[in-house]
Amino acid sequence: RRYRYQLMLDALASTQGVAGAIAECGCLYGMSALLIAQHIRTERPTFSGEDMWVLDSFEGLSEPQDPDFAFRNSTERESAIHMVKKGAFHAPFDQVKQNLSDFPAIQYVKGWIPESLSELTEQTYRFVNLDVDLYEPYR
Repeated sequence: RRYRYQLMLDALASTQGVAGAIAECGCLYGMSALLIAQHIRTERPTFSGEDMWVLDSFEGLSEPQDPDFAFRNSTERESAIHMVKKGAFHAPFDQVKQNLSDFPAIQYVKGWIPESLSELTEQTYRFVNLDVDLYEPYR
């Protein structure tokens, strides 16, 4: 996980000086969003979460479909069936909001991706982190 977080922060750092909002799609408990917000605060010490969006169902995963398992061999598929299931990776909204409470201006969108994307304002995004686990939301 540390390596994945480091790659994410390196990608974010490469956008320093670029204008635009930030979006985190799929947040679980908000760790990636917290790291992103803390990084932005190193650039702008007064950053409180403005122009940052966190999108999640706050219900865990939607029902997985065949494409979610298609790339796996039979052993991996059997393992994934137990991990990638409806409701997996559920984190309560109140807990996520508490975890990100140092950034009170963050805007939250509850709902399923991609439908919830329509709630975002049309604007330029500096950085979008996609961590949604299933094929359809990524597509």
